[in-house]
Amino acid sequence: MQIQMILLTVLIGLCLAQNNMTTVAVIDFEAQGISDVEATILANRFRSELVNTNTFRVIERGQMESVLQEVGFQQTGCTSSDCMIEIGKILNVNKMIGGSIGKLGNVYTVDLRMIDVESSQILETVAEDHAGEMSDLLQVMKTIAYRFASREIEKQERPRGVGKIEISSQPDGATVFLDGKEVGETPYSLENIKTGDHTVKIVKKGYSDYETKVSVLENRTSTINPILVVLYELYIVSEPEGAAVFINNQSYGKTPFNKKLPKGVYEIKITKTNFKDYVKRINLNKSGKVTAKMELTDEYLARIRASQQNLQKCVFIQGH
Repeated sequence: MQIQMILLTVLIGLCLAQNNMTTVAVIDFEAQGISDVEATILANRFRSELVNTNTFRVIERGQMESVLQEVGFQQTGCTSSDCMIEIGKILNVNKMIGGSIGKLGNVYTVDLRMIDVESSQILETVAEDHAGEMSDLLQVMKTIAYRFASREIEKQERPRGVGKIEISSQPDGATVFLDGKEVGETPYSLENIKTGDHTVKIVKKGYSDYETKVSVLENRTSTINPILVVLYELYIVSEPEGAAVFINNQSYGKTPFNKKLPKGVYEIKITKTNFKDYVKRINLNKSGKVTAKMELTDEYLARIRASQQNLQKCVFIQGH
């Protein structure tokens, strides 16, 4: 019996592999307020309508029952997602569909869900209410089958392994670089970007560069909308020239010097051998200029005076 079950499962797998359609098994619907026979009839019609959509490869009810009986598994009473997933693994299908059909007063309710067997995720749910004859539910089965099919087709048409990045900036008109390559100006949409991590850089004259890492997910849209920071020109000169420039304790070169910086408070320090340090705290909110008039240190002045005095003594001695 075990060998027969294995052969039957292989046979089903070979049949399903004949094309690239998604393989689906539909368990009998749970009856709530209607008879089990009526629920089974509606489930059979639903299977037939799924086949008619030419979107799914559907296992026949008889084949499904044969495989489940071989392993001693009964689909009766299988209403939970975990139970449906277990059946799906036994049948080796991609997706399972199950749910319930009930009656409340004069209204029939249909609640069905599609579950991905591998990921255990509920992919789609459909809820329909119908006030009328039970026979009308046959048409409802067709409507729901085509609704599942249209959503499946929509997913299949989406490109695999790519996503989308929507990029804007304030202000717009900034140049966009993706992984170091210029691609356009904001606002800009990057289509069919390979999934994974990418570097996006946004550059605009007069503003600070913006750079970020973005993770692109399959068939998802990542959004980037930075507020670009205005830069102001800061000129620094000194008398004498050639003094070292430090901004917030970071070295930036020697005077004369200019740099674009965002709005903010900065500590400017200018140093030169034999001169006193020039320190100034500025609030940069527009382009400006800092002029440092350097003063000689007392030690250096003392050495100069001492040298002058020694020179005068030497001249005096020579004069006598």
